[in-house]
Amino acid sequence: MIAIIVDHPNRDLPSIVNISELLIKNNITNSVVLTPFYFIDNFFLSSLFKKQIKYVVYNYLRINIFKYLRYSSNAGKINIIYDTEGAPGSDGLGLYKSFKVSKDYFNYIDHYIFWGTKQIQDIKKNFKLPFKTSTAGYIRFHQKNLLSTKKKKILINTNFAFGDPKFNSKVKEIKEYNKLGFSDLSHAKKISDETYLRKINFINTIEQLIKNNFYEDFIIRPHPFENKESYNFLLKKYKNVSYDKSLTSIKSLSNSKLLIHIDCTTSIEAFYLGIPILTLSWLKNNQISTYKLTDGIGYQAKNLEDASSFITNNKYNSFKEKNYNKIKKNLERFFGSFKNNSLENFVKIVNKIIKKKINKKAKLFYFLSLKSYIKVFLSFIFPNLIYEFLLKIIRGNALINLRKLKTIHQINIERELNKNVMVYKLSNKSFILKKLYYEKSYQK
Repeated sequence: MIAIIVDHPNRDLPSIVNISELLIKNNITNSVVLTPFYFIDNFFLSSLFKKQIKYVVYNYLRINIFKYLRYSSNAGKINIIYDTEGAPGSDGLGLYKSFKVSKDYFNYIDHYIFWGTKQIQDIKKNFKLPFKTSTAGYIRFHQKNLLSTKKKKILINTNFAFGDPKFNSKVKEIKEYNKLGFSDLSHAKKISDETYLRKINFINTIEQLIKNNFYEDFIIRPHPFENKESYNFLLKKYKNVSYDKSLTSIKSLSNSKLLIHIDCTTSIEAFYLGIPILTLSWLKNNQISTYKLTDGIGYQAKNLEDASSFITNNKYNSFKEKNYNKIKKNLERFFGSFKNNSLENFVKIVNKIIKKKINKKAKLFYFLSLKSYIKVFLSFIFPNLIYEFLLKIIRGNALINLRKLKTIHQINIERELNKNVMVYKLSNKSFILKKLYYEKSYQK
């Protein structure tokens, strides 16, 4: 049985469900367990994990999963990592920083699946890896699109979470960024300040675009970890503005006729889907925190008037990427071939790993941290409401709200599944997917 750790349902769940379905339909495994990352302590200490799980797919390689890698490896499990943030950093090669602080835990990894060849080349150039590697591509390109019959809107996508975090103070966000090994404190603070200033300029700009194009419908999709209160006034002031409620950016793009952004990864998704892109390029202002992989994508507006004209005169309907092949070739080095289905690539890689029949024996004794055992014990003896109340007292509202955001909902899994695969909720926050005819021994 395979377990997949889900960190960010609003970004990754549909693709992960699609992968799970393929694994089951192709008889690679009878069932797949999906569990949210914040519930990993409870899941790893469960009898299901100890007795049934053979393979664990992690959502990334960061400091906060080190103890889990060690625990599951010592428990005899095969650890696979597919980094759901696989092209980080301004140049897309930020995985180097994660690997640099993870060297002592390399031996607990069995296989690492990268997005593209560029990242794997960079990592192998700098590190001697004791584990196997593969490239699958960017799985979020491929998911079940539920197209709306409603009038398509103009999507405004934001990515200012680091400069204006939703679940943290800016000071804590900077410290955590530093702790993860991404930057020293002074550099992290500079990036945070730049990001916040860019957000202010962005809001002022999009208000003018909304005002100048009052006959258009605009929909704002803030980053899930970004404080969206700064945009609330736009919804109150303008009737043609609303918040996006789509589960993922891909689904939102599928119902959009134009994307407006500065340097967001969503523009790469829009490029892949063939959706016109308006880049507010003058707002980048040569800042250090911009995402350079999006450079050159879409119409590069030089100023507010230029951007407004692009919308007002419907120029996006006839816009053609001047350097399409050059941009595509560069992106494919980081995100995988646009021709190949990355979901199928991923499943083929996992199938090869399983066929090797790696026999990793569990150690006689293996433990998680004391904190993990205390947390699981408290969640076991107290009803959920009381447990969450205790969490609220100890960690504050921000943690509770973050857990709500990262909770997996059964209805969102079912929307992605075909009729031959069923989903059952376990007695906790995890779910098990299996073939319809398969014995329902785990249904609670």
